[in-house]
Formats: sequence, C-alpha cells, structure tokens
Amino acid sequence: MKILKISSQNKKEVLEETLFCLEKGGVVIFPTDTVYGLLADATNKEAVDKIFKIKKRTIQKPVPIFIKDMKMAKKFAKIDKEQEKILKLVWPGRVTAVLERRKKGIKLYGADKKT
Repeated sequence: MKILKISSQNKKEVLEETLFCLEKGGVVIFPTDTVYGLLADATNKEAVDKIFKIKKRTIQKPVPIFIKDMKMAKKFAKIDKEQEKILKLVWPGRVTAVLERRKKGIKLYGADKKT
C-alpha cells in the first residue's frame, strides 16, 4: 500500500501513481467533498471485485461509475434524446444518473443489474 498526500507541488506525481495503480487492477482510496471513495477500473472484474470485498458489499448493490463525458456515457449506457438533453444541462456536475446498461460493447462490472 502506498499513501500519497496531495499538494499543489505533486499533483502530476499523484495522478501518475493513481493511473498506474488503476491500470494494474488496484484500488485507490480518494477524498471527495463529503466522504472517502474507492476507485477501480470498472472494466476490470478483479479490480471491481476488490471494491466489493473491501466494502463487504453484495453484487446486488451496484457501485457508481464515473463518466468523463457524453461520448463515454453512450459507450456504456442507452441514452435517448430526452435523457441526453437533460444530462447536457447538468453535466459536468455532481449529478448521479441511473441509466440502462448497453448489452453490447465494453463490459462493465459492478453490479448484477441492467443499470
């Protein structure tokens, strides 16, 4: 385990270490505005399994997936014109959207559900 303290002088180093950890299937603990979160590559089953184990969470309770932009969201979820219009109004921002998962395309792990 490696603990990094974030400062204005080491942002690049922390980002590089974080990406390295995620690419290797690791889990990153990071602060948000309210709680500490767990981060893993949602396309890596072993990495996501680690989050469920750490949290002692069943697969029936989904975990959120961070999405960069609308293009990325459309790779993972079915988004109709109405949903896209609404999402464009609130993204980027601190908004959670529950969307239907695409059946084809990039495989995501994190819950045994359609969303």
